[in-house]
Amino acid sequence: MAAAARSSAVFKRAASTAAQVLRHQNFSSAAAAAADIHRPGDFYCDDSEGEESAVYQHTLKFQRPSTIKQHQLLHNSVSLIGKIDYPFKRVNTKNGSFGVYTLLSVSGSSQSRSSFKVMLKMWDEMAEVSMEHLKSNDLVYVWGHLGSYIKTDEEW
Repeated sequence: MAAAARSSAVFKRAASTAAQVLRHQNFSSAAAAAADIHRPGDFYCDDSEGEESAVYQHTLKFQRPSTIKQHQLLHNSVSLIGKIDYPFKRVNTKNGSFGVYTLLSVSGSSQSRSSFKVMLKMWDEMAEVSMEHLKSNDLVYVWGHLGSYIKTDEEW
């Protein structure tokens, strides 16, 4: 009960102070300074109007962004449409896995003369199907992991 009486007194004092400032605003040289005083209704608004409160906007502006945990298998991927440059070549592996590779020539459009090349590697069943059905100049769609490597003089 005592806490309710104290909070009531605090609100009454705050309201009377705000009223005094507003009364003296027209007669004081500090009218510009009084315009900067925030009234209790300044920070909140009715949600039905579709506007957000200033406090909510401030919180959104300065809140810490969500953290994305790094996954060890996280990697970039790419989707490309291009032409196979030359017949597939077999990949020699130490563990005996079956793989093939070729270069994929990708251009911006069918009329574009500029293009870039991407090494295309396939393994196991995909490698077998590709060797059986694809040939040079076939137009293919590929999607997969995009990696980089350093090419030595001994390669190609």
